[in-house]
Amino acid sequence: MRGLVWLAALTLVVPCAAQTPEKELLLTITGRQLRSGVVSEVAWDGGTRVIQGVFVEASGHLAAQYFAKPAGTTTLQTWPEHSAASLKYWQTKSNRRSPTGLGSISVVSDTKLPMHGVGSLAQRMGDAVNMGGTITTHVITLHDLKLHERISAIAPYDGETWSWSPLELNRIAYVDGKGAAPGWSKAEWQPLHPRAAAGPSHVTRVKMLYSPTGLYVLMDGADRILAATMSEDFLDLWKEDVFEFFLWPDERYPIYFEYEISPLGFELPILVPNFGGQFLGWRPWHYEGTRKIQKAVAVTGGSARPGARITGWTAEVYVPYDLLKPLPNVPPRSGTRWRGNFYRVDVDQGRSTSWDWARVGRSFHDFNKFGTLVFE
Repeated sequence: MRGLVWLAALTLVVPCAAQTPEKELLLTITGRQLRSGVVSEVAWDGGTRVIQGVFVEASGHLAAQYFAKPAGTTTLQTWPEHSAASLKYWQTKSNRRSPTGLGSISVVSDTKLPMHGVGSLAQRMGDAVNMGGTITTHVITLHDLKLHERISAIAPYDGETWSWSPLELNRIAYVDGKGAAPGWSKAEWQPLHPRAAAGPSHVTRVKMLYSPTGLYVLMDGADRILAATMSEDFLDLWKEDVFEFFLWPDERYPIYFEYEISPLGFELPILVPNFGGQFLGWRPWHYEGTRKIQKAVAVTGGSARPGARITGWTAEVYVPYDLLKPLPNVPPRSGTRWRGNFYRVDVDQGRSTSWDWARVGRSFHDFNKFGTLVFE
C-alpha cells in the first residue's frame, strides 16, 4: 500500500515506507505436545495467540486441538474448542472471503492430457497413462488478480486459498470504517478547514492510500448530533451530515468522480461532466462485482441513528479503479498527478457548516481550484 504527496495551500508529504511483515517467535511446541500431529493455523484473539493443531487420536482418527499463548508470556494452555474470534477467522477462510474485504477468492482448475509432439488421441491417452496421468493446473484469483498458480493433482483447500492473498492486500486488511488496518499507520492525517469563521470547529481530517487495484480514503470528524435521515443510496446526501471527496484524474478533460457517504452508511457515487459550470452527476452502470465500492462507517460516543448525540464519526472507502474506467490516467503509478478535493458538511440544529481541504469558491464543484495529489 502506498501513499501520496498532498499539494494544496501548503505542500504536505505522506510518507510511505515499504510494508514488511513483522516476525515474532510465538512459542515452541515439542514433539510430545504435538502427539503425531501438525500445527495448521495461527490466529489472534486480542492479545492472545491461538494455534490450531490437527492430531491423531488413539483410535486413529484426526481431531483438532487449540493452544493459547497470552501475549508477553510463554504460558501454554490447551483449549477444547475455538475462541469466538478465531472461529470467525476460520469461518471467513472457509468461505473463501479475502481478508482484504474486497471479495471472494476463487479457484479454477484445468485438466489436460500431456502433449508430447503430434499424435492421435489414442497415443496421447497412452502417453498420459505411461507418464503419470493428466496434468491439472490450479489458478487462485481475487477478481482479476492472480494470486497463485500451480500444477498439482490436489486442489487447494479453503484455508490455503485464503492464505494466498498477497501481503500488500492483507496488510491494509479490512474496510471496517474505523481505520484499524495496519496499513493506515503509514499515512498521516491531513486537516480539512472550516469554510466560514462562524459555526462549530469540529476537527475534520482525511487519509489516503493506493494499491494496484484501487484507492483507500479514510475520513474522520468530531460531531455532536448525528443529523442524517436518508435511508437509501443515490439520494441528495449533501443536504445532511456527509463526507465527500472528488477525484479528477486528468486535467485535459472536465470530468471527475464524486463520492459522498453519510454517517448511516448510505452513498452517492457519481461521475460529473462539468462544462463551464454546467454540471450533472451520472450514476455508475453495472455497479457490482469489481466495480462496486467497499465502504463502512463507524459512529463514536453514541448510536448510529438520526438525531443521536455522538462525539464523532468515521468513514472508510475503497474505490476500485474498475469503477473509474474509462477515465484517462487511471490507474495511477508512482509519480502520477491527479487533482482532487475533500469536503465535509455538518448540520446542527438546522444550521449547515462545511469544510474543505483545498479552498474553493461557493461551489464544491469549483474543480479548477482542487488540490493536487501526487502518487509516490
